[in-house]
Amino acid sequence: MARNSSDSVAAKEFLRSLRSLQAYRIDLRYVGSGFQGWQSQPNGQGVQDFLERALNIILRHPVMVVGAARTDSGVHAEHQVGVELARGGPRRG
Repeated sequence: MARNSSDSVAAKEFLRSLRSLQAYRIDLRYVGSGFQGWQSQPNGQGVQDFLERALNIILRHPVMVVGAARTDSGVHAEHQVGVELARGGPRRG
């Protein structure tokens, strides 16, 4: 499938936006019984949802966590790798 020029422009803009983010690797182990898998869910019950909410509180600024893989609902993880992406530094106050 051929890419059009708007795809190329969008990709370049996306990569440019990533340069302003700070990234940190996170290694996780969890019992997945109470979660609906790794990926963010509309009802907020994914591991990603809980982790992002906790990091937002601890770091006092918005973060986005991206997982290297996904798990299904109720699945435990022994070594889940995630990357925390944050724009800017902690909020003051």
